[in-house]
Amino acid sequence: MVRENGNLWLTYLSIALAVTFVNSQNAVVILDIGGQEVNVHGIEEKIQFDSNNYTLHKYLGIPFAQPPVGDLRFRRPEPIQRMESPFNATNFGMACVQLYSLFAFNQSEDCLYLNVYVPGRPADSSSGHAVGVWVHGGGFTEGAANYFDGSFLSLYGNVIIVTINYRLGIFGSLSTGDDDAPGNIAFWDQHLAFQWVKDNIGQFGGDIDRVTIFGESAGATSVSVQGLAPLNRDLFQRVIAQSGSANVPIGFTLDSNPIEYAIKVGELLGCDQSTTMLLMNCLRQVSHEDITKSLLENDGSPYFPYVLDELITHEFTTIPIMVDDTSRDEVEFYRSLDVMNGFNSHEGVFGIDYIKPGEVDNFTINVVEMKTALNDMFMLGLDESVLEMMMHEYTDWNNPRDQEMRLQFIKLLGDFTFGAPAVETGRMHALSKSSARNYMYYFSANPSFGVIETPDWVPGANHADEIFFMFGIETETEMLDKDPNTTWEIQLSRKMITYWTNFMKSGNPNSPEQVSPAWPEYNIDLQTYLTLEENTTDKSVGQFLLAKESNFWNHVYRDINMAMDKKDHSEAGCVSSALRTVSTSVFPFIISVLLFY
Repeated sequence: MVRENGNLWLTYLSIALAVTFVNSQNAVVILDIGGQEVNVHGIEEKIQFDSNNYTLHKYLGIPFAQPPVGDLRFRRPEPIQRMESPFNATNFGMACVQLYSLFAFNQSEDCLYLNVYVPGRPADSSSGHAVGVWVHGGGFTEGAANYFDGSFLSLYGNVIIVTINYRLGIFGSLSTGDDDAPGNIAFWDQHLAFQWVKDNIGQFGGDIDRVTIFGESAGATSVSVQGLAPLNRDLFQRVIAQSGSANVPIGFTLDSNPIEYAIKVGELLGCDQSTTMLLMNCLRQVSHEDITKSLLENDGSPYFPYVLDELITHEFTTIPIMVDDTSRDEVEFYRSLDVMNGFNSHEGVFGIDYIKPGEVDNFTINVVEMKTALNDMFMLGLDESVLEMMMHEYTDWNNPRDQEMRLQFIKLLGDFTFGAPAVETGRMHALSKSSARNYMYYFSANPSFGVIETPDWVPGANHADEIFFMFGIETETEMLDKDPNTTWEIQLSRKMITYWTNFMKSGNPNSPEQVSPAWPEYNIDLQTYLTLEENTTDKSVGQFLLAKESNFWNHVYRDINMAMDKKDHSEAGCVSSALRTVSTSVFPFIISVLLFY
Protein backbone atom coordinates (compact mmCIF):
# COMPACT_ATOMS: atom_id res chain seq x y z
CA MET A 1 0.00 0.00 0.00
CA VAL A 2 1.06 3.61 -0.54
CA ARG A 3 0.10 6.90 0.98
CA GLU A 4 -2.51 8.99 -0.75
CA ASN A 5 -0.94 11.46 -3.08
CA GLY A 6 -1.35 13.05 -6.51
CA ASN A 7 -4.68 14.85 -6.50
CA LEU A 8 -4.30 15.72 -2.83
CA TRP A 9 -1.52 18.07 -3.86
CA LEU A 10 -4.01 20.06 -5.89
CA THR A 11 -6.71 19.67 -3.24
CA TYR A 12 -4.62 21.14 -0.45
CA LEU A 13 -2.90 23.88 -2.40
CA SER A 14 -5.63 25.04 -4.76
CA ILE A 15 -8.14 25.98 -2.07
CA ALA A 16 -7.79 28.43 0.79
CA LEU A 17 -7.01 25.67 3.25
CA ALA A 18 -9.78 25.10 5.80
CA VAL A 19 -11.22 28.51 5.29
CA THR A 20 -14.74 29.70 4.64
CA PHE A 21 -15.13 32.52 2.15
CA VAL A 22 -17.65 34.98 3.49
CA ASN A 23 -17.55 37.48 0.62
CA SER A 24 -15.26 38.92 -2.01
CA GLN A 25 -14.61 42.37 -3.44
CA ASN A 26 -11.89 44.43 -5.04
CA ALA A 27 -8.69 45.53 -3.31
CA VAL A 28 -6.48 48.20 -4.89
CA VAL A 29 -2.82 49.20 -4.68
CA ILE A 30 -1.07 51.89 -6.71
CA LEU A 31 2.27 50.99 -8.29
CA ASP A 32 4.81 53.12 -10.12
CA ILE A 33 5.59 51.27 -13.34
CA GLY A 34 7.93 53.03 -15.74
CA GLY A 35 7.15 56.37 -14.15
CA GLN A 36 3.39 55.92 -14.51
CA GLU A 37 0.88 55.24 -11.77
CA VAL A 38 -0.96 51.94 -12.20
CA ASN A 39 -4.03 51.00 -10.18
CA VAL A 40 -3.76 47.27 -9.51
CA HIS A 41 -7.08 45.67 -8.61
CA GLY A 42 -6.94 42.47 -6.62
CA ILE A 43 -9.35 40.43 -4.55
CA GLU A 44 -10.39 41.08 -0.96
CA GLU A 45 -11.61 37.95 0.75
CA LYS A 46 -13.26 37.56 4.11
CA ILE A 47 -11.99 34.27 5.48
CA GLN A 48 -12.98 32.34 8.57
CA PHE A 49 -10.98 29.81 10.56
CA ASP A 50 -10.73 29.04 14.28
CA SER A 51 -14.15 30.75 14.54
CA ASN A 52 -12.54 34.10 13.72
CA ASN A 53 -12.97 36.29 10.64
CA TYR A 54 -9.93 37.51 8.74
CA THR A 55 -9.31 39.57 5.64
CA LEU A 56 -6.91 38.54 2.90
CA HIS A 57 -5.92 40.59 -0.15
CA LYS A 58 -4.74 38.62 -3.19
CA TYR A 59 -3.10 40.17 -6.23
CA LEU A 60 -2.63 37.54 -8.92
CA GLY A 61 -0.81 37.48 -12.24
CA ILE A 62 1.21 40.70 -11.89
CA PRO A 63 3.94 40.94 -14.56
CA PHE A 64 7.42 41.70 -13.22
CA ALA A 65 9.23 41.67 -16.58
CA GLN A 66 8.66 42.32 -20.24
CA PRO A 67 7.21 39.24 -21.97
CA PRO A 68 10.32 37.18 -22.90
CA VAL A 69 9.15 36.50 -26.44
CA GLY A 70 10.53 37.20 -29.91
CA ASP A 71 13.95 38.80 -29.65
CA LEU A 72 13.80 38.52 -25.82
CA ARG A 73 13.67 34.71 -25.91
CA PHE A 74 16.90 33.23 -24.45
CA ARG A 75 17.88 36.69 -23.17
CA ARG A 76 17.97 38.11 -19.67
CA PRO A 77 14.64 39.53 -18.52
CA GLU A 78 13.94 43.21 -18.91
CA PRO A 79 11.99 45.18 -16.27
CA ILE A 80 8.32 45.78 -16.96
CA GLN A 81 7.96 49.24 -18.50
CA ARG A 82 4.23 49.61 -18.97
CA MET A 83 0.99 48.20 -17.56
CA GLU A 84 -2.58 49.08 -18.35
CA SER A 85 -4.31 51.03 -15.60
CA PRO A 86 -6.45 49.80 -14.00
CA PHE A 87 -4.75 46.39 -14.08
CA ASN A 88 -6.89 43.37 -13.25
CA ALA A 89 -4.92 41.19 -10.81
CA THR A 90 -7.68 38.70 -10.08
CA ASN A 91 -6.45 35.78 -12.20
CA PHE A 92 -3.20 33.84 -12.31
CA GLY A 93 -0.79 34.41 -15.17
CA MET A 94 0.30 31.61 -17.46
CA ALA A 95 2.80 28.96 -16.39
CA CYS A 96 6.13 28.90 -18.21
CA VAL A 97 6.66 26.54 -21.14
CA GLN A 98 7.97 23.16 -20.02
CA LEU A 99 8.82 19.82 -21.58
CA TYR A 100 7.21 17.75 -18.85
CA SER A 101 4.19 18.56 -16.76
CA LEU A 102 2.45 16.08 -14.51
CA PHE A 103 -0.45 18.48 -14.04
CA ALA A 104 -2.16 20.12 -16.99
CA PHE A 105 -2.14 23.88 -16.94
CA ASN A 106 -1.96 26.66 -19.48
CA GLN A 107 1.57 27.43 -20.62
CA SER A 108 3.09 30.35 -22.45
CA GLU A 109 6.43 32.04 -23.01
CA ASP A 110 4.75 35.15 -21.65
CA CYS A 111 4.94 33.79 -18.10
CA LEU A 112 7.00 36.14 -15.94
CA TYR A 113 4.28 36.84 -13.41
CA LEU A 114 4.03 36.82 -9.63
CA ASN A 115 1.26 36.63 -7.04
CA VAL A 116 1.03 38.61 -3.79
CA TYR A 117 -0.90 37.48 -0.69
CA VAL A 118 -1.39 40.21 1.93
CA PRO A 119 -2.93 39.56 5.36
CA GLY A 120 -5.52 42.07 6.53
CA ARG A 121 -4.01 42.10 10.01
CA PRO A 122 -1.82 44.72 11.70
CA ALA A 123 1.85 44.05 10.98
CA ASP A 124 4.13 42.93 13.80
CA SER A 125 6.30 46.01 13.17
CA SER A 126 5.67 49.66 12.36
CA SER A 127 7.90 49.16 9.32
CA GLY A 128 5.32 46.84 7.76
CA HIS A 129 4.84 43.14 7.17
CA ALA A 130 7.74 40.78 6.75
CA VAL A 131 7.83 39.28 3.25
CA GLY A 132 8.44 35.73 2.02
CA VAL A 133 9.20 35.18 -1.69
CA TRP A 134 8.54 31.57 -2.72
CA VAL A 135 10.58 30.03 -5.54
CA HIS A 136 8.84 26.89 -6.74
CA GLY A 137 10.56 23.62 -7.51
CA GLY A 138 10.19 21.22 -10.40
CA GLY A 139 13.71 20.14 -11.30
CA PHE A 140 14.23 23.49 -13.08
CA THR A 141 12.09 22.02 -15.85
CA GLU A 142 8.48 22.15 -14.66
CA GLY A 143 6.12 23.63 -12.11
CA ALA A 144 4.49 27.01 -11.54
CA ALA A 145 3.89 29.54 -8.79
CA ASN A 146 0.14 29.13 -9.26
CA TYR A 147 0.10 25.73 -7.56
CA PHE A 148 1.16 27.14 -4.21
CA ASP A 149 -1.65 28.94 -2.47
CA GLY A 150 -0.08 31.36 -0.02
CA SER A 151 -3.40 32.27 1.63
CA PHE A 152 -3.16 30.41 4.93
CA LEU A 153 0.59 30.82 5.32
CA SER A 154 0.08 34.57 4.90
CA LEU A 155 -2.93 34.83 7.19
CA TYR A 156 -1.88 32.50 10.00
CA GLY A 157 1.73 33.68 9.96
CA ASN A 158 0.79 37.34 9.38
CA VAL A 159 3.33 37.91 6.62
CA ILE A 160 3.14 38.86 2.96
CA ILE A 161 3.77 35.91 0.64
CA VAL A 162 4.91 36.37 -2.95
CA THR A 163 5.06 33.42 -5.38
CA ILE A 164 7.02 33.81 -8.61
CA ASN A 165 7.45 32.14 -11.99
CA TYR A 166 10.74 31.79 -13.86
CA ARG A 167 11.64 30.29 -17.22
CA LEU A 168 12.21 26.54 -17.28
CA GLY A 169 14.33 23.97 -19.08
CA ILE A 170 15.94 25.11 -22.32
CA PHE A 171 14.10 28.45 -22.16
CA GLY A 172 15.72 29.16 -18.79
CA SER A 173 19.24 27.98 -19.52
CA LEU A 174 20.22 27.76 -23.21
CA SER A 175 23.49 29.58 -23.77
CA THR A 176 26.00 30.21 -26.53
CA GLY A 177 28.54 31.56 -24.10
CA ASP A 178 28.26 35.09 -25.48
CA ASP A 179 25.78 37.96 -25.68
CA ASP A 180 23.60 36.18 -28.24
CA ALA A 181 22.42 33.80 -25.48
CA PRO A 182 24.16 34.59 -22.19
CA GLY A 183 22.66 31.76 -20.08
CA ASN A 184 21.48 31.53 -16.45
CA ILE A 185 18.17 32.99 -17.64
CA ALA A 186 16.08 31.35 -14.91
CA PHE A 187 18.31 32.83 -12.22
CA TRP A 188 18.16 36.26 -13.81
CA ASP A 189 14.35 35.95 -13.87
CA GLN A 190 14.41 35.21 -10.14
CA HIS A 191 16.81 38.08 -9.52
CA LEU A 192 14.53 40.51 -11.35
CA ALA A 193 11.53 39.27 -9.35
CA PHE A 194 13.47 39.96 -6.14
CA GLN A 195 14.24 43.45 -7.46
CA TRP A 196 10.54 43.97 -8.23
CA VAL A 197 9.69 43.01 -4.65
CA LYS A 198 12.19 45.52 -3.27
CA ASP A 199 10.84 48.26 -5.55
CA ASN A 200 7.13 47.60 -5.05
CA ILE A 201 6.29 45.55 -1.96
CA GLY A 202 6.13 48.66 0.21
CA GLN A 203 2.93 49.61 -1.65
CA PHE A 204 1.39 46.38 -0.35
CA GLY A 205 2.46 47.16 3.21
CA GLY A 206 5.67 45.13 3.09
CA ASP A 207 8.95 45.86 4.83
CA ILE A 208 11.79 45.90 2.28
CA ASP A 209 14.31 45.27 5.05
CA ARG A 210 12.67 41.98 6.07
CA VAL A 211 12.53 39.92 2.91
CA THR A 212 13.09 36.15 2.95
CA ILE A 213 13.52 34.08 -0.20
CA PHE A 214 12.46 30.48 0.30
CA GLY A 215 11.95 27.39 -1.81
CA GLU A 216 11.95 23.60 -1.93
CA SER A 217 14.35 21.33 -3.86
CA ALA A 218 15.06 23.11 -7.17
CA GLY A 219 13.55 26.13 -5.46
CA ALA A 220 15.85 25.54 -2.50
CA THR A 221 18.82 25.17 -4.83
CA SER A 222 17.73 28.44 -6.43
CA VAL A 223 17.56 30.44 -3.20
CA SER A 224 20.90 28.97 -2.11
CA VAL A 225 22.46 30.02 -5.41
CA GLN A 226 20.95 33.49 -5.04
CA GLY A 227 22.25 33.67 -1.46
CA LEU A 228 25.76 33.12 -2.82
CA ALA A 229 25.39 35.90 -5.41
CA PRO A 230 26.61 39.28 -4.10
CA LEU A 231 24.69 40.99 -6.91
CA ASN A 232 21.59 40.34 -4.76
CA ARG A 233 22.90 42.39 -1.88
CA ASP A 234 20.09 44.43 -0.23
CA LEU A 235 17.35 42.57 -2.15
CA PHE A 236 16.73 40.12 0.70
CA GLN A 237 18.05 39.44 4.18
CA ARG A 238 17.09 35.81 4.82
CA VAL A 239 17.06 32.44 3.05
CA ILE A 240 15.09 29.25 3.73
CA ALA A 241 16.27 26.21 1.76
CA GLN A 242 14.06 23.11 2.00
CA SER A 243 15.66 19.94 0.58
CA GLY A 244 18.09 21.56 -1.79
CA SER A 245 21.31 23.53 -1.84
CA ALA A 246 23.69 25.10 -4.32
CA ASN A 247 26.00 22.08 -4.20
CA VAL A 248 23.28 19.49 -4.86
CA PRO A 249 24.93 16.86 -7.10
CA ILE A 250 22.00 16.00 -9.39
CA GLY A 251 20.55 17.94 -12.27
CA PHE A 252 22.60 21.09 -11.78
CA THR A 253 26.02 21.40 -13.37
CA LEU A 254 28.47 23.97 -14.67
CA ASP A 255 28.66 23.96 -18.48
CA SER A 256 32.08 25.20 -19.56
CA ASN A 257 31.22 24.91 -23.27
CA PRO A 258 27.47 25.59 -23.59
CA ILE A 259 27.59 26.27 -27.32
CA GLU A 260 27.67 22.51 -27.97
CA TYR A 261 24.10 22.01 -26.81
CA ALA A 262 22.89 25.15 -28.59
CA ILE A 263 24.36 23.79 -31.84
CA LYS A 264 22.67 20.44 -31.24
CA VAL A 265 19.30 22.17 -30.83
CA GLY A 266 19.99 24.22 -33.95
CA GLU A 267 20.69 21.04 -35.90
CA LEU A 268 17.40 19.51 -34.80
CA LEU A 269 15.51 22.57 -35.99
CA GLY A 270 17.42 23.17 -39.23
CA CYS A 271 19.08 26.40 -38.16
CA ASP A 272 22.25 27.92 -39.64
CA GLN A 273 25.00 27.36 -37.07
CA SER A 274 27.84 29.22 -38.78
CA THR A 275 27.66 32.04 -36.21
CA THR A 276 25.98 32.31 -32.84
CA MET A 277 24.00 35.31 -34.08
CA LEU A 278 22.53 33.37 -37.03
CA LEU A 279 21.87 30.36 -34.82
CA MET A 280 20.01 32.33 -32.16
CA ASN A 281 18.12 34.48 -34.66
CA CYS A 282 16.79 31.24 -36.10
CA LEU A 283 15.94 29.71 -32.73
CA ARG A 284 14.06 32.85 -31.76
CA GLN A 285 11.81 32.49 -34.80
CA VAL A 286 10.84 28.86 -34.20
CA SER A 287 7.64 28.39 -32.19
CA HIS A 288 8.09 27.14 -28.65
CA GLU A 289 5.77 24.24 -29.54
CA ASP A 290 8.16 23.13 -32.29
CA ILE A 291 11.16 23.45 -29.98
CA THR A 292 9.62 21.33 -27.24
CA LYS A 293 8.26 18.79 -29.75
CA SER A 294 11.67 18.41 -31.38
CA LEU A 295 13.43 17.97 -28.04
CA LEU A 296 10.94 15.36 -26.88
CA GLU A 297 11.19 13.41 -30.13
CA ASN A 298 14.97 13.53 -30.49
CA ASP A 299 16.41 13.97 -27.03
CA GLY A 300 13.80 13.49 -24.36
CA SER A 301 15.96 15.11 -21.69
CA PRO A 302 15.37 18.41 -19.93
CA TYR A 303 18.42 20.61 -19.96
CA PHE A 304 19.56 22.82 -17.12
CA PRO A 305 23.21 23.72 -16.68
CA TYR A 306 24.60 27.00 -15.45
CA VAL A 307 27.44 29.23 -16.64
CA LEU A 308 29.63 31.75 -14.85
CA ASP A 309 28.64 35.39 -15.19
CA GLU A 310 28.04 38.51 -13.07
CA LEU A 311 25.32 36.75 -11.05
CA ILE A 312 26.81 33.25 -10.65
CA THR A 313 30.49 33.85 -10.12
CA HIS A 314 31.74 30.49 -8.91
CA GLU A 315 31.36 26.74 -9.27
CA PHE A 316 29.24 25.19 -6.53
CA THR A 317 31.19 21.94 -6.19
CA THR A 318 33.75 24.07 -4.38
CA ILE A 319 31.46 24.58 -1.37
CA PRO A 320 33.38 22.04 0.75
CA ILE A 321 36.48 24.11 -0.04
CA MET A 322 34.66 27.39 0.58
CA VAL A 323 33.72 26.33 4.12
CA ASP A 324 37.02 27.58 5.47
CA ASP A 325 37.45 30.40 2.96
CA THR A 326 36.52 33.76 4.43
CA SER A 327 38.04 35.84 1.64
CA ARG A 328 35.42 35.28 -1.06
CA ASP A 329 32.66 37.80 -1.64
CA GLU A 330 30.16 34.96 -2.18
CA VAL A 331 30.92 33.47 1.22
CA GLU A 332 30.86 36.84 2.95
CA PHE A 333 27.45 37.66 1.43
CA TYR A 334 25.98 34.28 2.32
CA ARG A 335 27.23 34.56 5.89
CA SER A 336 25.64 38.00 6.20
CA LEU A 337 22.19 36.44 5.68
CA ASP A 338 20.02 34.66 8.24
CA VAL A 339 19.68 31.10 6.97
CA MET A 340 17.31 28.21 7.68
CA ASN A 341 18.21 24.96 5.98
CA GLY A 342 17.05 21.34 6.18
CA PHE A 343 15.88 18.15 4.53
CA ASN A 344 13.58 15.17 4.99
CA SER A 345 14.33 11.79 6.52
CA HIS A 346 13.67 9.59 3.46
CA GLU A 347 14.42 11.80 0.48
CA GLY A 348 15.85 8.87 -1.48
CA VAL A 349 12.49 7.18 -2.11
CA PHE A 350 12.60 8.76 -5.55
CA GLY A 351 15.06 6.06 -6.66
CA ILE A 352 12.66 3.14 -6.27
CA ASP A 353 10.59 3.66 -9.39
CA TYR A 354 13.71 4.06 -11.50
CA ILE A 355 15.28 0.82 -10.34
CA LYS A 356 12.16 -1.35 -10.34
CA PRO A 357 9.21 0.45 -11.94
CA GLY A 358 5.85 -0.53 -10.54
CA GLU A 359 7.33 -2.40 -7.58
CA VAL A 360 7.14 0.33 -4.97
CA ASP A 361 5.12 -1.74 -2.49
CA ASN A 362 7.34 -4.83 -2.64
CA PHE A 363 10.64 -3.22 -3.51
CA THR A 364 13.78 -5.09 -2.48
CA ILE A 365 17.37 -4.58 -3.52
CA ASN A 366 20.60 -6.46 -2.82
CA VAL A 367 24.21 -5.34 -2.88
CA VAL A 368 24.82 -6.29 -6.53
CA GLU A 369 21.67 -4.51 -7.70
CA MET A 370 22.53 -1.50 -5.56
CA LYS A 371 25.97 -1.10 -7.15
CA THR A 372 24.52 -1.36 -10.65
CA ALA A 373 21.73 1.07 -9.79
CA LEU A 374 24.10 3.75 -8.52
CA ASN A 375 26.22 3.73 -11.66
CA ASP A 376 23.18 3.54 -13.95
CA MET A 377 21.21 6.28 -12.22
CA PHE A 378 23.95 8.84 -11.94
CA MET A 379 26.44 7.70 -14.60
CA LEU A 380 29.20 8.01 -12.01
CA GLY A 381 31.56 5.51 -13.63
CA LEU A 382 32.76 4.50 -10.20
CA ASP A 383 35.57 2.07 -9.63
CA GLU A 384 34.54 -1.21 -7.98
CA SER A 385 36.61 -0.36 -4.90
CA VAL A 386 34.71 2.93 -4.49
CA LEU A 387 31.39 1.11 -4.79
CA GLU A 388 32.56 -1.36 -2.15
CA MET A 389 33.41 1.57 0.09
CA MET A 390 29.91 2.98 -0.39
CA MET A 391 28.33 -0.42 0.35
CA HIS A 392 30.41 -0.73 3.50
CA GLU A 393 29.32 2.72 4.62
CA TYR A 394 25.63 2.01 4.05
CA THR A 395 25.27 -1.60 5.13
CA ASP A 396 23.33 -2.02 8.34
CA TRP A 397 25.88 -4.16 10.17
CA ASN A 398 23.37 -5.01 12.87
CA ASN A 399 21.32 -6.73 10.18
CA PRO A 400 23.48 -7.06 7.05
CA ARG A 401 21.27 -9.39 4.98
CA ASP A 402 21.02 -8.42 1.31
CA GLN A 403 17.24 -8.25 1.23
CA GLU A 404 17.26 -5.64 3.97
CA MET A 405 19.13 -3.09 1.85
CA ARG A 406 16.09 -1.14 0.66
CA LEU A 407 16.10 1.35 3.52
CA GLN A 408 19.87 1.68 3.24
CA PHE A 409 19.51 2.32 -0.49
CA ILE A 410 17.01 5.10 0.22
CA LYS A 411 19.28 6.56 2.88
CA LEU A 412 22.31 6.53 0.58
CA LEU A 413 20.42 8.37 -2.17
CA GLY A 414 18.98 10.90 0.26
CA ASP A 415 22.31 11.57 1.96
CA PHE A 416 24.16 11.93 -1.34
CA THR A 417 21.64 14.16 -3.08
CA PHE A 418 20.20 16.34 -0.32
CA GLY A 419 21.46 15.62 3.20
CA ALA A 420 25.25 15.91 2.92
CA PRO A 421 25.15 19.00 0.65
CA ALA A 422 22.77 20.72 3.09
CA VAL A 423 24.97 19.98 6.10
CA GLU A 424 28.09 21.23 4.34
CA THR A 425 26.28 24.42 3.37
CA GLY A 426 25.17 24.82 6.99
CA ARG A 427 28.74 24.39 8.15
CA MET A 428 29.90 27.04 5.71
CA HIS A 429 27.49 29.53 7.27
CA ALA A 430 28.16 28.39 10.85
CA LEU A 431 31.81 29.37 10.63
CA SER A 432 30.76 32.97 10.16
CA LYS A 433 31.84 35.65 12.59
CA SER A 434 28.85 37.80 11.63
CA SER A 435 25.74 38.15 13.76
CA ALA A 436 23.57 36.44 11.14
CA ARG A 437 21.64 33.44 12.45
CA ASN A 438 21.76 29.86 11.21
CA TYR A 439 19.18 27.11 11.84
CA MET A 440 18.88 23.56 10.59
CA TYR A 441 15.94 21.15 10.65
CA TYR A 442 15.34 17.47 9.95
CA PHE A 443 11.76 16.67 8.90
CA SER A 444 10.99 13.07 9.85
CA ALA A 445 7.19 13.06 10.22
CA ASN A 446 5.34 10.28 8.42
CA PRO A 447 2.25 12.02 7.00
CA SER A 448 -0.95 10.35 5.83
CA PHE A 449 -0.54 11.87 2.36
CA GLY A 450 2.27 12.98 0.10
CA VAL A 451 3.33 14.39 -3.23
CA ILE A 452 5.38 11.42 -4.38
CA GLU A 453 4.19 7.82 -4.21
CA THR A 454 5.47 6.49 -0.90
CA PRO A 455 5.16 2.84 0.22
CA ASP A 456 3.92 2.09 3.72
CA TRP A 457 7.21 0.44 4.64
CA VAL A 458 8.96 3.82 4.49
CA PRO A 459 8.90 5.02 8.13
CA GLY A 460 9.27 8.75 7.54
CA ALA A 461 9.10 11.72 5.21
CA ASN A 462 9.55 11.48 1.47
CA HIS A 463 10.82 14.32 -0.70
CA ALA A 464 8.50 17.37 -0.61
CA ASP A 465 6.33 16.04 2.25
CA GLU A 466 7.08 19.10 4.38
CA ILE A 467 5.54 21.51 1.83
CA PHE A 468 1.98 20.68 2.89
CA PHE A 469 2.81 21.43 6.50
CA MET A 470 4.63 24.67 5.73
CA PHE A 471 1.85 26.08 3.52
CA GLY A 472 -0.84 24.89 5.93
CA ILE A 473 -2.82 21.73 6.56
CA GLU A 474 -6.08 23.29 7.63
CA THR A 475 -8.78 21.13 6.09
CA GLU A 476 -9.61 19.94 9.58
CA THR A 477 -13.13 18.63 8.94
CA GLU A 478 -12.07 16.82 5.80
CA MET A 479 -9.01 15.26 7.42
CA LEU A 480 -10.67 14.31 10.69
CA ASP A 481 -13.62 12.72 8.90
CA LYS A 482 -11.09 10.56 7.13
CA ASP A 483 -8.82 9.74 10.07
CA PRO A 484 -9.17 11.16 13.60
CA ASN A 485 -5.50 10.39 14.20
CA THR A 486 -4.39 13.14 11.81
CA THR A 487 -4.87 15.95 14.35
CA TRP A 488 -1.09 15.83 14.93
CA GLU A 489 -0.62 16.90 11.32
CA ILE A 490 -2.66 20.05 11.85
CA GLN A 491 -0.74 20.83 15.04
CA LEU A 492 2.64 20.27 13.38
CA SER A 493 1.58 22.41 10.42
CA ARG A 494 0.71 25.35 12.64
CA LYS A 495 3.93 24.93 14.59
CA MET A 496 5.95 24.95 11.36
CA ILE A 497 4.14 27.99 10.00
CA THR A 498 4.96 29.80 13.23
CA TYR A 499 8.65 28.82 13.02
CA TRP A 500 8.87 29.79 9.34
CA THR A 501 7.08 33.14 9.64
CA ASN A 502 8.86 34.04 12.89
CA PHE A 503 12.09 33.55 10.97
CA MET A 504 10.80 35.83 8.20
CA LYS A 505 9.99 38.49 10.77
CA SER A 506 13.07 38.36 12.98
CA GLY A 507 15.62 35.88 11.65
CA ASN A 508 14.78 33.76 14.71
CA PRO A 509 12.14 30.99 14.44
CA ASN A 510 11.42 31.34 18.16
CA SER A 511 10.04 34.90 18.12
CA PRO A 512 8.08 37.13 18.06
CA GLU A 513 5.25 34.55 18.26
CA GLN A 514 5.51 32.02 21.06
CA VAL A 515 6.29 28.47 19.91
CA SER A 516 7.63 25.36 21.60
CA PRO A 517 10.10 23.75 21.68
CA ALA A 518 12.80 26.37 21.38
CA TRP A 519 14.80 25.87 18.20
CA PRO A 520 18.51 26.35 18.97
CA GLU A 521 20.93 27.87 16.49
CA TYR A 522 23.19 25.60 14.46
CA ASN A 523 26.83 26.15 15.38
CA ILE A 524 30.06 24.51 14.31
CA ASP A 525 30.83 23.05 17.74
CA LEU A 526 27.54 21.30 18.58
CA GLN A 527 25.78 21.40 15.18
CA THR A 528 22.44 21.61 16.97
CA TYR A 529 19.24 21.11 14.98
CA LEU A 530 15.50 20.52 15.43
CA THR A 531 13.68 17.38 14.30
CA LEU A 532 10.18 18.17 13.06
CA GLU A 533 8.20 15.04 13.88
CA GLU A 534 4.77 13.82 14.90
CA ASN A 535 5.28 15.00 18.47
CA THR A 536 7.86 17.77 18.34
CA THR A 537 9.05 18.46 21.89
CA ASP A 538 12.23 19.44 23.71
CA LYS A 539 13.45 15.91 23.04
CA SER A 540 13.36 16.73 19.31
CA VAL A 541 16.48 18.88 19.64
CA GLY A 542 19.59 17.01 18.53
CA GLN A 543 23.26 17.50 17.77
CA PHE A 544 25.61 16.68 14.88
CA LEU A 545 22.98 16.32 12.16
CA LEU A 546 24.21 13.74 9.63
CA ALA A 547 27.77 14.48 10.74
CA LYS A 548 29.21 11.05 9.88
CA GLU A 549 27.46 10.81 6.51
CA SER A 550 28.33 14.38 5.59
CA ASN A 551 32.00 13.78 6.33
CA PHE A 552 31.88 10.64 4.16
CA TRP A 553 30.38 12.33 1.10
CA ASN A 554 31.99 15.75 1.35
CA HIS A 555 35.47 14.61 2.33
CA VAL A 556 36.26 10.86 2.31
CA TYR A 557 34.41 10.03 -0.90
CA ARG A 558 35.47 13.23 -2.61
CA ASP A 559 39.12 12.96 -1.62
CA ILE A 560 39.38 9.31 -2.69
CA ASN A 561 37.87 10.12 -6.07
CA MET A 562 40.27 13.02 -6.54
CA ALA A 563 43.23 10.82 -5.62
CA MET A 564 42.14 8.11 -8.04
CA ASP A 565 41.65 10.64 -10.78
CA LYS A 566 45.15 12.00 -10.37
CA LYS A 567 46.57 8.48 -10.33
CA ASP A 568 45.14 7.07 -13.55
CA HIS A 569 43.91 10.21 -15.39
CA SER A 570 40.70 8.46 -16.28
CA GLU A 571 37.07 9.47 -15.89
CA ALA A 572 36.36 6.65 -13.44
CA GLY A 573 35.35 8.25 -10.19
CA CYS A 574 36.56 11.69 -11.28
CA VAL A 575 35.25 14.30 -8.88
CA SER A 576 34.11 16.43 -11.80
CA SER A 577 31.71 13.68 -12.79
CA ALA A 578 30.98 12.08 -9.46
CA LEU A 579 30.15 15.20 -7.51
CA ARG A 580 29.13 17.62 -10.18
CA THR A 581 27.67 16.02 -13.27
CA VAL A 582 24.77 13.70 -13.80
CA SER A 583 24.03 12.40 -17.28
CA THR A 584 20.87 13.82 -18.80
CA SER A 585 19.68 10.24 -19.21
CA VAL A 586 18.62 10.30 -15.58
CA PHE A 587 16.53 13.47 -15.89
CA PRO A 588 13.28 12.05 -17.27
CA PHE A 589 13.15 9.64 -14.32
CA ILE A 590 13.90 12.37 -11.79
CA ILE A 591 11.31 14.71 -13.27
CA SER A 592 8.66 11.99 -13.41
CA VAL A 593 8.81 11.39 -9.66
CA LEU A 594 9.99 14.64 -8.07
CA LEU A 595 6.97 16.69 -9.05
CA PHE A 596 7.79 20.04 -7.59
CA TYR A 597 11.41 19.97 -6.62
